[in-house]
Amino acid sequence: METAIPATRPSEADEAARLAALHRLGILDTPAEAVLDALVRSAAAACGTPMAAMTLIDRDRQWIKARAGLEGYDEIPRAEALCTTVLATREYVEIPDTRLDPRTVSKSCVRAAPPLVFYAGAPLTTAEGYVVGTLCVLDVVPRAGLEPGQRAALQELAQATMQVLLLRQAAVTAHRQLEASNEFLASAEQIAGVGGWRMDLETREVLWTAETRRIHDLPPDYRPTGDEHQRYFSAQAQETIRNTAEHSIATGEPWDVQLPMTTAQGRPIWVRSIGHVEFRAGRPAAIVGALQDITEGRQARMALEQSQERLHRALEGSGLALWDLDVHTEVIYLSATWSAMRGGEPHETHVPAQELLQMVPMEDLPRIQAALENVLDGRSPHYAVEHRVRKLDGSLLWIHSEGRVAERDAYGVPLRMVGTNRDISQHKQAEQDLREARDAADQANRAKSQFLATMSHEIRTPLNGIIGVTRLLLDETLTPEVRRHADLIDRSAHSLLALVNDILDFSKIEAGQMEIESVAFDLYELVEDLATLYRLRATEKSLLFRVRMEAGVPQFVQGDPTRIRQVLVNLLGNALKFTHAGSISLDIRATTEAAAYVLEFAVADTGIGIPPEVQPQLFTRFMQADTATTRKFGGTGLGLAIVQQLVNLMGGAVRVRSAPGHGSRFIISLPLLAAQEAAPATVWHDLPPPAASTRILVAEDNVTNQVVAFGLLRKLGYEEVRLAANGIEACELALAEPFDLILMDCQMPEMDGYEATRRLRAAGCTTTVVAMTANAIKGDRERCLEAGMNDYIPKPVDLRLLRGVLARWAGGQPQSTPADLPPFSPGDLDSRFGGDEELQQVALGTFQQATPPLLAKLRTTLRSGNRQTFGLLAHSAKGAGLMVSAGRYAAVAAALEERAAQASAPDLEKLLDELEQAFTEFVAAVQSRA
Repeated sequence: METAIPATRPSEADEAARLAALHRLGILDTPAEAVLDALVRSAAAACGTPMAAMTLIDRDRQWIKARAGLEGYDEIPRAEALCTTVLATREYVEIPDTRLDPRTVSKSCVRAAPPLVFYAGAPLTTAEGYVVGTLCVLDVVPRAGLEPGQRAALQELAQATMQVLLLRQAAVTAHRQLEASNEFLASAEQIAGVGGWRMDLETREVLWTAETRRIHDLPPDYRPTGDEHQRYFSAQAQETIRNTAEHSIATGEPWDVQLPMTTAQGRPIWVRSIGHVEFRAGRPAAIVGALQDITEGRQARMALEQSQERLHRALEGSGLALWDLDVHTEVIYLSATWSAMRGGEPHETHVPAQELLQMVPMEDLPRIQAALENVLDGRSPHYAVEHRVRKLDGSLLWIHSEGRVAERDAYGVPLRMVGTNRDISQHKQAEQDLREARDAADQANRAKSQFLATMSHEIRTPLNGIIGVTRLLLDETLTPEVRRHADLIDRSAHSLLALVNDILDFSKIEAGQMEIESVAFDLYELVEDLATLYRLRATEKSLLFRVRMEAGVPQFVQGDPTRIRQVLVNLLGNALKFTHAGSISLDIRATTEAAAYVLEFAVADTGIGIPPEVQPQLFTRFMQADTATTRKFGGTGLGLAIVQQLVNLMGGAVRVRSAPGHGSRFIISLPLLAAQEAAPATVWHDLPPPAASTRILVAEDNVTNQVVAFGLLRKLGYEEVRLAANGIEACELALAEPFDLILMDCQMPEMDGYEATRRLRAAGCTTTVVAMTANAIKGDRERCLEAGMNDYIPKPVDLRLLRGVLARWAGGQPQSTPADLPPFSPGDLDSRFGGDEELQQVALGTFQQATPPLLAKLRTTLRSGNRQTFGLLAHSAKGAGLMVSAGRYAAVAAALEERAAQASAPDLEKLLDELEQAFTEFVAAVQSRA
């Protein structure tokens, strides 16, 4: 038994050198080799053990290259290998019983079943002294040790194994060098485009290099024959080849010829062949040559010749007049084209420069003088100026004259200038025509903007009447059938309004009338709102809906939340519309650039996808994938066109990736500034009552809209309301009677609202004037303010917006309570969900199902005294109510949220009763609508 030698830990440098020596052998992870397998079997036989192996020790593993009777140990972690004992001592190691040796007792192969008990290993040592592995024998039972002869045989076999590895390394290295040399020669051939060939004149054997095969368009393994040239050369070329070869054989002179050739692929090319004859014992033995494809060079030479010919002809027919100025004598040479340009017979001219300048109008001379001085003084290398010249018939000709200094003296002083004169009269006329066309286009654009304003007013005005009267009607007590009819009118009007808004949005963008806001808003809230909306619809269609917002996306940003919502609603709506199975997703991430964020919104789906040929026109107005798409899914084809133009207006970009059957991914990039926390939106405010009865004057020419305005104001509690049918009546009433506020329609006959307001301000009237306009185009608000109005409200008039404006300008509003709000606003719901009836039904059903448990939990939480949780639940109820346009329910929930911390329990119990009642009324209103 051999005494254990203490292990020494090698330095990092030694280990790195050992590993480098191992890797240089090129043996790791290679297939089995017979000679090494035979050496391992010889080791097992010599030592009388059932197992033997040749192992290689890498950085973190022991890999077995050859084995005898050792299965399941192809590769094991280095720390678990018995052979590390040899690596540690760098000498022969023998362990009679590994279960008793502290170096090996804990290794997995010793604790396995059956265990490796006996081990004897001889190192595989390189010439530099690095142990790269072992030749070892093993047994599953303990042994007293190997006999001296066995031990010596194992060590000799280890040395023989190392010699085999070194010889193998040398062979691999030589093979690699040969391959590298061949690759280098092949690369050199390919780079130079020159292939070699040789033909033995006795055996007729032909050898071609790879590049020669490539020139012939033949595969790399093609074997040519002695008469190969007959296949690729014409009869005339073959005759040239024969004559050249015979002459070279007879004289020993080399050859250099160029020939046309047709490759194996039928490709016509030109080749250059150079070579000579090899003589052996005074007799010609072989022909050796090189072949080069010179097609490109020959074509380039021919192209150059053709180009020179074309240039010569172009100069003759271009109409350019050449000039050559002697700076010292001030005599200028002008080619024959110059005299023809001025309306005379073509002839060359030599004239003093001063005489030539007399042909130029006085007002153009300063430009010529300035350009000439800049060149002669060295401030500019080029002379270029446009001016007029008087023709022989007295008319004026526009020319573009340019040139440069062609010759200087030893001190750099210009001696000679050369250049050309070109007739640009037609170009100047085109510029004039373009200016006139631009002026006409500007006029047409102004007319278009005016038409847009008029159409916006004319379309929205009757819609305002329809929607307003319908809302007033829905607030009355109606029979179920009448309520269904009224609700149908309301929904149809909102659908028409959505379509009109799409068309007007696109028209406003085209006319440059679209306004983009920049306000602080809560991005997280906007995304959550969208997620709540579309998660319902996705669930209804059995689709997975996922929203992912990466870290680093700011919560509060500065931008236009309305337009961002419009863009995302359009993309998410399309994703839902065109996806029948799978999922849709909305991913948001942010990158920082300078002082701003670039937000990237990605809307993806697993839907029908978009064909590649359609994608370039995808953002074109009225464009859909095909007519079948329109028939099946509906739509105007304006949505994506509006999306792209809105994104462009916000300084962003939109792109799409899609394939038929694999879904689509729309990516929106928008630059947005970070913002402070946005002011929270509330659904109800207890506004102070006015100091006295508020008197309001409504100036509106449309009778229906008069009824709507009157009804809305009465609904909000304003009793003192007067009507005026036009601006003249409005001025007379406002100057004759005191009013707290005037609602002024902008478009009225006889006198519009703008003029009426200007006259009121000129007469000293300071009453607040709020514009009511259906134009809704860029600059409309500014026009109202310039006329002296105080505020602006668009048509169709929104009740909540009207209430806020009146509260701000009329000194308060009659005391209101949540009971004044409708239990359910179908029109608002339709607008919120973009007219998507299916999505509305899903949202309403979910709200009605989830609310009773929430109400019960609110009451239980209140009685338990947990006011913080109670406030959070009230906030949840408020958000749910707002989502489905349950205005009264949301207002009561908001009051509960605001008073959760301070109000007494009985007061909150009373509000809870009101909340339950509001929910009951909401359900009844929804059912009557159905």
